[in-house]
Amino acid sequence: MQKILISIAAIIASIGTSAFAADMPLKAPPPPPPPAWTWTGFYVGVHAGGGWSRGDLRADYLPFPLFGLNPTLASSSSSNALGGGQAGYNWMAAPNFLIGVEGDISKTDIDSSLTAIPTAFVTGLPVPAQPTTWTRNLEWLASARARLGYTPTPNTLLYVTGGGAWGGFNYSASFVNPMAGSNNWMNAFGKTDSGYVVGGGAELMVAAHWTVRAEYLFYHLSGTSNLANNPVFPTFPILFTWNSTNTNVVRVGGNYKF
Repeated sequence: MQKILISIAAIIASIGTSAFAADMPLKAPPPPPPPAWTWTGFYVGVHAGGGWSRGDLRADYLPFPLFGLNPTLASSSSSNALGGGQAGYNWMAAPNFLIGVEGDISKTDIDSSLTAIPTAFVTGLPVPAQPTTWTRNLEWLASARARLGYTPTPNTLLYVTGGGAWGGFNYSASFVNPMAGSNNWMNAFGKTDSGYVVGGGAELMVAAHWTVRAEYLFYHLSGTSNLANNPVFPTFPILFTWNSTNTNVVRVGGNYKF
Protein backbone atom coordinates (compact mmCIF):
# COMPACT_ATOMS: atom_id res chain seq x y z
CA MET A 1 0.00 0.00 0.00
CA GLN A 2 2.83 2.39 0.85
CA LYS A 3 4.37 1.89 -2.57
CA ILE A 4 1.05 2.62 -4.26
CA LEU A 5 0.63 5.87 -2.31
CA ILE A 6 4.15 7.01 -3.21
CA SER A 7 3.52 6.34 -6.91
CA ILE A 8 0.23 8.28 -6.86
CA ALA A 9 1.97 11.24 -5.17
CA ALA A 10 4.74 11.24 -7.79
CA ILE A 11 2.19 11.27 -10.62
CA ILE A 12 0.27 14.18 -9.05
CA ALA A 13 3.52 16.15 -8.52
CA SER A 14 4.55 15.59 -12.15
CA ILE A 15 1.19 16.79 -13.44
CA GLY A 16 1.40 19.92 -11.27
CA THR A 17 4.91 20.74 -12.43
CA SER A 18 3.93 20.37 -16.08
CA ALA A 19 0.92 22.66 -15.64
CA PHE A 20 3.06 25.27 -13.87
CA ALA A 21 5.66 25.13 -16.62
CA ALA A 22 2.96 25.59 -19.25
CA ASP A 23 1.82 28.77 -17.51
CA MET A 24 5.36 30.22 -17.46
CA PRO A 25 6.22 32.67 -20.32
CA LEU A 26 8.68 31.28 -22.84
CA LYS A 27 12.08 32.98 -23.00
CA ALA A 28 13.17 34.38 -26.41
CA PRO A 29 16.16 32.58 -27.92
CA PRO A 30 19.44 34.47 -27.57
CA PRO A 31 20.37 36.66 -30.58
CA PRO A 32 22.82 35.12 -33.02
CA PRO A 33 26.41 36.30 -32.66
CA PRO A 34 27.42 39.13 -35.02
CA PRO A 35 29.06 37.91 -38.22
CA ALA A 36 32.85 37.91 -38.14
CA TRP A 37 34.42 40.66 -40.25
CA THR A 38 36.24 39.38 -43.30
CA TRP A 39 38.33 40.95 -46.05
CA THR A 40 37.24 38.37 -48.63
CA GLY A 41 34.83 39.67 -51.26
CA PHE A 42 34.15 42.27 -53.93
CA TYR A 43 34.35 46.01 -53.18
CA VAL A 44 33.93 49.40 -54.85
CA GLY A 45 35.08 52.79 -53.64
CA VAL A 46 36.30 56.31 -54.30
CA HIS A 47 39.58 58.14 -53.72
CA ALA A 48 41.10 61.64 -53.76
CA GLY A 49 44.60 63.03 -53.43
CA GLY A 50 47.39 64.69 -55.37
CA GLY A 51 50.03 63.85 -57.95
CA TRP A 52 53.21 65.34 -59.35
CA SER A 53 54.90 64.46 -62.64
CA ARG A 54 58.32 64.94 -64.18
CA GLY A 55 59.63 64.16 -67.67
CA ASP A 56 62.45 65.02 -70.07
CA LEU A 57 62.00 66.80 -73.41
CA ARG A 58 63.98 67.01 -76.63
CA ALA A 59 63.78 68.85 -79.94
CA ASP A 60 65.87 67.81 -82.94
CA TYR A 61 66.04 70.48 -85.67
CA LEU A 62 66.34 68.41 -88.86
CA PRO A 63 68.51 69.35 -90.72
CA PHE A 64 68.95 72.63 -88.83
CA PRO A 65 72.37 71.60 -87.45
CA LEU A 66 73.70 72.56 -90.86
CA PHE A 67 72.54 76.08 -90.10
CA GLY A 68 73.67 76.37 -86.51
CA LEU A 69 71.15 74.75 -84.12
CA ASN A 70 71.98 71.99 -81.67
CA PRO A 71 69.32 69.60 -80.35
CA THR A 72 67.57 71.15 -77.33
CA LEU A 73 67.17 69.16 -74.11
CA ALA A 74 64.99 70.18 -71.15
CA SER A 75 62.96 68.78 -68.26
CA SER A 76 59.54 69.82 -66.97
CA SER A 77 57.49 69.06 -63.86
CA SER A 78 54.06 69.92 -62.49
CA SER A 79 51.50 68.83 -59.88
CA ASN A 80 47.77 68.94 -59.22
CA ALA A 81 44.89 67.27 -57.38
CA LEU A 82 43.18 64.09 -58.59
CA GLY A 83 40.18 61.96 -57.76
CA GLY A 84 38.38 58.87 -59.01
CA GLY A 85 37.15 55.40 -58.19
CA GLN A 86 38.30 51.80 -57.79
CA ALA A 87 36.86 48.29 -57.70
CA GLY A 88 38.39 44.95 -56.85
CA TYR A 89 38.27 41.59 -55.13
CA ASN A 90 40.13 40.32 -52.04
CA TRP A 91 40.71 36.75 -50.92
CA MET A 92 42.17 35.68 -47.58
CA ALA A 93 44.62 33.02 -48.77
CA ALA A 94 45.77 32.32 -45.19
CA PRO A 95 44.75 33.55 -41.73
CA ASN A 96 46.93 36.67 -42.06
CA PHE A 97 47.67 36.93 -45.79
CA LEU A 98 45.55 38.41 -48.54
CA ILE A 99 45.77 38.44 -52.32
CA GLY A 100 43.58 40.53 -54.57
CA VAL A 101 43.10 42.40 -57.81
CA GLU A 102 42.06 46.03 -58.31
CA GLY A 103 41.31 48.39 -61.17
CA ASP A 104 41.08 52.15 -60.81
CA ILE A 105 40.81 55.38 -62.77
CA SER A 106 41.62 58.94 -61.67
CA LYS A 107 40.77 62.27 -63.26
CA THR A 108 43.42 64.95 -62.97
CA ASP A 109 44.87 67.99 -64.73
CA ILE A 110 48.65 67.85 -64.31
CA ASP A 111 49.75 70.38 -66.92
CA SER A 112 53.38 71.23 -67.60
CA SER A 113 54.82 73.70 -70.10
CA LEU A 114 58.41 74.70 -70.79
CA THR A 115 60.17 77.05 -73.20
CA ALA A 116 63.86 76.71 -74.07
CA ILE A 117 66.22 78.44 -76.49
CA PRO A 118 68.26 76.14 -78.74
CA THR A 119 72.02 76.54 -78.65
CA ALA A 120 73.70 78.00 -81.75
CA PHE A 121 77.11 76.63 -82.63
CA VAL A 122 77.93 78.94 -85.58
CA THR A 123 80.37 81.45 -84.11
CA GLY A 124 80.84 85.00 -85.24
CA LEU A 125 77.28 85.39 -86.52
CA PRO A 126 74.35 86.89 -84.59
CA VAL A 127 71.60 84.30 -84.03
CA PRO A 128 68.18 85.65 -82.97
CA ALA A 129 66.29 83.95 -80.15
CA GLN A 130 64.31 81.01 -81.48
CA PRO A 131 62.23 79.62 -78.57
CA THR A 132 61.02 76.03 -78.51
CA THR A 133 57.98 75.27 -76.33
CA TRP A 134 56.61 71.90 -75.21
CA THR A 135 53.42 71.22 -73.24
CA ARG A 136 52.35 67.91 -71.74
CA ASN A 137 48.94 67.72 -70.05
CA LEU A 138 48.10 64.56 -68.08
CA GLU A 139 44.30 64.31 -67.96
CA TRP A 140 43.70 60.86 -66.44
CA LEU A 141 45.45 57.83 -64.96
CA ALA A 142 44.25 54.22 -64.86
CA SER A 143 45.71 50.93 -63.67
CA ALA A 144 45.04 47.20 -63.29
CA ARG A 145 46.99 45.86 -60.31
CA ALA A 146 47.56 42.86 -58.07
CA ARG A 147 47.62 43.32 -54.29
CA LEU A 148 49.47 41.30 -51.65
CA GLY A 149 48.57 42.09 -48.06
CA TYR A 150 49.22 41.17 -44.43
CA THR A 151 46.74 41.64 -41.56
CA PRO A 152 48.57 42.31 -38.26
CA THR A 153 45.11 42.62 -36.65
CA PRO A 154 41.76 41.32 -38.00
CA ASN A 155 40.66 44.78 -39.18
CA THR A 156 44.04 46.20 -40.33
CA LEU A 157 45.59 45.50 -43.73
CA LEU A 158 49.08 46.45 -44.92
CA TYR A 159 49.69 45.82 -48.62
CA VAL A 160 51.94 46.25 -51.64
CA THR A 161 50.56 46.54 -55.16
CA GLY A 162 51.71 46.68 -58.77
CA GLY A 163 50.61 46.17 -62.35
CA GLY A 164 49.95 47.86 -65.68
CA ALA A 165 49.15 51.56 -66.00
CA TRP A 166 47.83 53.98 -68.62
CA GLY A 167 47.68 57.76 -68.89
CA GLY A 168 45.79 60.09 -71.18
CA PHE A 169 47.91 63.01 -72.43
CA ASN A 170 47.45 66.07 -74.59
CA TYR A 171 50.73 67.11 -76.26
CA SER A 172 51.69 70.25 -78.12
CA ALA A 173 54.94 71.88 -79.25
CA SER A 174 56.12 74.84 -81.29
CA PHE A 175 59.30 76.38 -82.65
CA VAL A 176 59.39 80.10 -83.40
CA ASN A 177 61.94 81.36 -85.93
CA PRO A 178 61.78 85.16 -86.25
CA MET A 179 63.31 84.94 -89.72
CA ALA A 180 60.36 82.83 -90.88
CA GLY A 181 57.80 85.44 -89.90
CA SER A 182 54.51 83.83 -88.84
CA ASN A 183 55.39 80.51 -90.46
CA ASN A 184 56.35 78.54 -87.35
CA TRP A 185 56.67 74.83 -86.66
CA MET A 186 53.97 73.45 -84.36
CA ASN A 187 51.77 70.45 -83.66
CA ALA A 188 49.19 69.27 -81.11
CA PHE A 189 47.65 65.85 -80.52
CA GLY A 190 46.26 63.52 -77.86
CA LYS A 191 47.61 60.08 -76.98
CA THR A 192 47.25 57.29 -74.40
CA ASP A 193 50.62 56.15 -73.05
CA SER A 194 51.18 52.89 -71.16
CA GLY A 195 53.63 51.69 -68.52
CA TYR A 196 53.63 50.27 -65.01
CA VAL A 197 52.67 51.28 -61.47
CA VAL A 198 53.94 50.09 -58.07
CA GLY A 199 53.09 51.20 -54.55
CA GLY A 200 51.67 50.29 -51.19
CA GLY A 201 49.38 51.41 -48.41
CA ALA A 202 47.35 50.66 -45.32
CA GLU A 203 43.62 49.91 -45.07
CA LEU A 204 41.38 49.80 -41.99
CA MET A 205 38.03 47.98 -41.72
CA VAL A 206 35.83 50.35 -39.70
CA ALA A 207 32.59 48.31 -40.03
CA ALA A 208 31.49 44.99 -41.49
CA HIS A 209 31.14 46.49 -45.00
CA TRP A 210 33.28 49.64 -44.88
CA THR A 211 37.01 50.29 -45.13
CA VAL A 212 39.22 53.39 -45.37
CA ARG A 213 42.73 53.54 -46.81
CA ALA A 214 45.80 55.67 -47.53
CA GLU A 215 48.27 54.73 -50.27
CA TYR A 216 51.21 55.83 -52.43
CA LEU A 217 51.57 54.90 -56.12
CA PHE A 218 54.43 55.46 -58.57
CA TYR A 219 53.53 55.51 -62.28
CA HIS A 220 56.12 55.20 -65.08
CA LEU A 221 54.55 55.92 -68.49
CA SER A 222 56.18 55.82 -71.91
CA GLY A 223 56.71 58.97 -73.94
CA THR A 224 56.13 59.87 -77.57
CA SER A 225 57.60 61.74 -80.53
CA ASN A 226 56.04 63.75 -83.34
CA LEU A 227 57.47 65.31 -86.48
CA ALA A 228 56.41 68.90 -87.20
CA ASN A 229 56.67 70.38 -90.68
CA ASN A 230 56.48 73.96 -91.90
CA PRO A 231 54.48 74.44 -95.11
CA VAL A 232 56.87 77.16 -96.29
CA PHE A 233 60.01 75.21 -95.35
CA PRO A 234 59.01 71.55 -95.83
CA THR A 235 62.60 70.32 -96.03
CA PHE A 236 63.36 71.50 -92.48
CA PRO A 237 61.15 69.47 -90.09
CA ILE A 238 61.55 69.34 -86.31
CA LEU A 239 61.24 66.14 -84.27
CA PHE A 240 59.64 66.99 -80.92
CA THR A 241 60.08 64.32 -78.24
CA TRP A 242 58.42 63.93 -74.85
CA ASN A 243 60.35 61.24 -72.98
CA SER A 244 58.83 58.89 -70.38
CA THR A 245 56.96 60.45 -67.47
CA ASN A 246 57.27 59.60 -63.77
CA THR A 247 54.19 60.45 -61.72
CA ASN A 248 53.95 60.14 -57.93
CA VAL A 249 50.48 59.90 -56.38
CA VAL A 250 49.41 60.09 -52.73
CA ARG A 251 45.72 59.50 -52.07
CA VAL A 252 43.14 58.45 -49.49
CA GLY A 253 39.91 56.57 -50.13
CA GLY A 254 37.04 54.49 -48.87
CA ASN A 255 35.45 51.22 -50.02
CA TYR A 256 32.16 49.41 -49.59
CA LYS A 257 32.61 45.62 -49.44
CA PHE A 258 29.75 43.41 -50.62
